[in-house]
Amino acid sequence: MTGQGVGTLVVDTVRRDFGAMRAVDDIALTVEGGEFVTLLGPSGCGKTTLLRMVAGLERPDAGRIVISGQEMTHAPPERRPVNYVFQHYALFPHLDLERNVGFGLEVRGLTRTERESRTRDAIAMVRLSGLESRRVDELSGGQQQRVALARAIVNRPDILLLDEPLGALDLKLRKEMQFELRQIHRRLGSTFIYVTHDQEEALTMSDRIIVMRDGRIEQDGTPEQVYHHPCSRFVAEFIGETNMLEGRASGGVVSLEAGGSLEAPGVADGPVAVSIRPEKLAIAAATETGGAAGDPAGGGAAVALEGVFVDSIFLGSLYRRVVELPGGRLVTVQQTAGGADAAHRPGERVRISWRAGDAVVLTR
Repeated sequence: MTGQGVGTLVVDTVRRDFGAMRAVDDIALTVEGGEFVTLLGPSGCGKTTLLRMVAGLERPDAGRIVISGQEMTHAPPERRPVNYVFQHYALFPHLDLERNVGFGLEVRGLTRTERESRTRDAIAMVRLSGLESRRVDELSGGQQQRVALARAIVNRPDILLLDEPLGALDLKLRKEMQFELRQIHRRLGSTFIYVTHDQEEALTMSDRIIVMRDGRIEQDGTPEQVYHHPCSRFVAEFIGETNMLEGRASGGVVSLEAGGSLEAPGVADGPVAVSIRPEKLAIAAATETGGAAGDPAGGGAAVALEGVFVDSIFLGSLYRRVVELPGGRLVTVQQTAGGADAAHRPGERVRISWRAGDAVVLTR
């Protein structure tokens, strides 16, 4: 039976209310041992409340929480085989790095030999060996984050709960720590449940992403699934960047407001939105025939729309081309910057195109 081994988590129709506001609305999910699962969503969607209920810092109003096969719904935090890493690290400034990491082991009454061994292993795992005698206020932000991680993993919890732990870091350090966390997860082999509102962070780090909205799960899948096959307009627009074109489905065909149509078998008649990622679009001068230069369909694009070239934005390894379609809709085309910049000029008529399989039709 799934959800019964070490490091597993079963959340069984859990609900949490704060007065008239329902923060978590009958959520049910299972996390298998060793997974790296991210709870992703905008502020106020319930992801931190859900994490705090798993940790025992909040009590559910309904439902059950089972950790490593043990009923933990009403168990106090200290009885749960989990550790919580906060965004603000809550380190002890008067203690050195080694004492900060080993503090929890002292409280638990482990022998000095066992404390020293486990503390040394945890410090090595986060690559801070040699800094044991440093005070934490002498460490950089990234090093302090690693101390917080070492302090969490030194207790060897079945599940590590991480609540936006990289939010206080600058962009470069944040990206470095994303990689470090993935490596630590692989070395430990334990279960990580991570909370963030950063879509790129979720895509970079996770085995599974659980997209939340208004206290509910909107979509649960791998990073590839939620990015390439969003189940709703909310997910499509929240995960990464997308172009959203309005249309109407009738008889298995979607007619776009900006012109053109595409086949959509099985889609119910009525208003729809069509999501196309910028990297799936190709662009060419409207006077060209055949497939657009760099056309992902290799000349066999299912849909081609004409518009007016607005601007080109250079982003180092990428160009973002902005095109205005009939009706005023702006779309973005993403191209690698491997060669010379395209010669399109503002005001020029251009054609954008994409393959049928690269568009996702979303009913309202």
